[in-house]
Amino acid sequence: MTIGGRCKIFREFLPKELFVNQHFEPKLVLAGKISSIFFGAYLILTSIVGKDCKLISNYMKKTIRPILRDDLSRKGLEKRIDLRVYLDGRQTKFATPYSIAPACWDKKSGRVVGNCPEKSVINSYLNGKETEYERYLFQCEMLGETVDLERIREILTGKSRTAPSEKTNATLDEIFDAYVDKLRTDNRCERTIIGILDLKKDMAKFSKRSKKRTIDQLDILFIQEYKKYLRTVRRNADNTINTKLNRLRSVVKWAGRLGYPIDDPFGKGLKFLNRSKPRTVFLTKDEYDAFLQKALPDKGDPAMKLTRELFIFSCETGLRFSDVLDLKWTHLKNIKGVTYISKVQCKTKELVEIPVTLKWAKVLLAKYRNVSTGEHVFPRLSNGCINRKLKMLAEKAGIGKRLSFHVGRHTFASHLANAGTPLYMVAKLLGDKSLDMVHRVYTNTERTELIEAMKKLGA
Repeated sequence: MTIGGRCKIFREFLPKELFVNQHFEPKLVLAGKISSIFFGAYLILTSIVGKDCKLISNYMKKTIRPILRDDLSRKGLEKRIDLRVYLDGRQTKFATPYSIAPACWDKKSGRVVGNCPEKSVINSYLNGKETEYERYLFQCEMLGETVDLERIREILTGKSRTAPSEKTNATLDEIFDAYVDKLRTDNRCERTIIGILDLKKDMAKFSKRSKKRTIDQLDILFIQEYKKYLRTVRRNADNTINTKLNRLRSVVKWAGRLGYPIDDPFGKGLKFLNRSKPRTVFLTKDEYDAFLQKALPDKGDPAMKLTRELFIFSCETGLRFSDVLDLKWTHLKNIKGVTYISKVQCKTKELVEIPVTLKWAKVLLAKYRNVSTGEHVFPRLSNGCINRKLKMLAEKAGIGKRLSFHVGRHTFASHLANAGTPLYMVAKLLGDKSLDMVHRVYTNTERTELIEAMKKLGA
């Protein structure tokens, strides 16, 4: 049977206006006639006619996809299934009540496969949600209605999020606390939560200066003043400012979805700063020696003393701030008389193994072996406090670079590279899969080191 013949079968059931030049072509003038029966007929027709059935619709593209949340865990080794929705160039994820082992999930089809006992139940659930979602979008187009995210939420989760009726406004602290609770409920990673808590402290300091403390006062002028505060008072770099603005945007969008009275400043063309090309700051051999000899802590300042020791340990092991503080005695292994650090990195979740052979790293481990009473090697100290103390220590040592704790990791990589260590081995000791940072170390080599390299070439 020809395509035209197949279409004729449906002429008895569908209005004549739908057919133009022997092809099925719904028109918006029939919006008032749309029904679930019509949608069902459309699905049948498209399955038979295929590509020759032309639906003039942007909404009927595949804009929903089930995904397995590899970054979250539930029920031991099982991962949660989410429904990812693409709408207006953005994506939103909605949790489902189901989780499954990764081995039973087919990423391409977005369905459960294999001999999983819940296979039919979960796949039936996903099919039903996709059909309901597509029906809703189809009806919106036919009726000329705007797609409502809250309605989609009701369809996919069976519940809507609305602000409590007794709350018409809230302080910024209340909003941040509620958002952090949401992140913890959603099992978001600790780094994300710490970032929001740091932003909360920043906003608290800024709001004291600006006298704006409630969510309804957070407008585009507030954001512009906050950007100026970060740059002039906090002296943050452009990339840091962008990171904080992105975090604030996520909080603002979430508060708006809850129904709080906020005039979203990020939806009004607010421009972020241009991201600058990352420059890897590290200490040269001479600068590191100067830090060891001259960057001595003030008497009666235990935080400065601890900062100095932690930074030196990072310079001689390459560990990030999070991994230095997370380092436990159980992470130290002795193999053939050599002490190794063997731990899963907090950021990448990748195993890293580092031989502890440099002098000051061994001295610090020996010192804290005698004084430590807990499972962690080093005492706790906040990243913000450490970075402030590092700037004071850099000034004492006459180092004209903007030091942060992460400079220690870059210094470790730089010293390895200048000692002739192959790039792949530097990356392995750092626990990095990519060689990007190591290449940046070479790109930013100091002029004096380039001169020394040329002298060696001519020798």
